[in-house]
Amino acid sequence: MAEGDPVHRCSAALIENNNIGPAGEDVEGAQAGGIAMACSNSVVRKNNITDATSVGLSVFGAPGSTVEKNLIVTHNRAAHGGITMVDYAPYNGNFSGTIVQGNVISAENATMHVAVAMGPRVWMCMDDMRLFHQLVWGGTVRNNILKGNQMRYGFAIDGVRNWTVLGNVDEALHHGEPISTCGGAVTSAPEGFQIDRTFAT
Repeated sequence: MAEGDPVHRCSAALIENNNIGPAGEDVEGAQAGGIAMACSNSVVRKNNITDATSVGLSVFGAPGSTVEKNLIVTHNRAAHGGITMVDYAPYNGNFSGTIVQGNVISAENATMHVAVAMGPRVWMCMDDMRLFHQLVWGGTVRNNILKGNQMRYGFAIDGVRNWTVLGNVDEALHHGEPISTCGGAVTSAPEGFQIDRTFAT
């Protein structure tokens, strides 16, 4: 759901009680997402998103919005991500008042690469200077649960400020080998909670 134009901004949207997916194919260039929310002061609640091969639920700033009690599952198709909060556009990094809470992200029979991605550099390669000018800020991620035996990275943070993460639970099994990406740097091994404190406050 797009943010609208600068004069007519989208606000007070509701996405609730939907069954979404499968979406896209598990091959590069053919992936598709489940829900994308950029409207401010909106609610995304109690949706079941299954086998969305790009991202189950993408949050594009959406200041003042609540994303809660959604179930995001990979059954038969791998997914890049469960929930993402990584985009500087369209609100210049503003996630203030955006709360992601009480969601369950489960990698059951197919790989999920990142369960909850917070900050641009979790999602894309960028140097420190570029990241400094594209930090996202003001979001809250709390009381979410990770499950499943096909999870790679869990709650991952790189490129945020004034960000709150608390009460989240990791019940998933994590797997995968680190690879050399982003200028030759080797990524950390998959775990439930990871943060680069250079650009995370």
